[in-house]
Amino acid sequence: MTAKNPIPAKLRARRVREYVERVLHDLRAERVPRDAVRCCCVTEPTWDCLDLYTIALDMAEDSELRFLVQQARGTIIAHLVRQ
Repeated sequence: MTAKNPIPAKLRARRVREYVERVLHDLRAERVPRDAVRCCCVTEPTWDCLDLYTIALDMAEDSELRFLVQQARGTIIAHLVRQ
């Protein structure tokens, strides 16, 4: 994103970012046919990342991580709706 539109804090959270990157790696390794695998950067609010965060939310193992991913996913949705 540009300096005018900095990366939202919820997308920069280390625990969320590392978890979503692992999910992306696993999806690519399994060659899952989803838009999520085209995600270039897990901190960019794009449609591909929205799909990735949706999958990550479904796969989250604990309630705290689910909550954090849900918040980050909401940030992506809000950004996409504003466009």
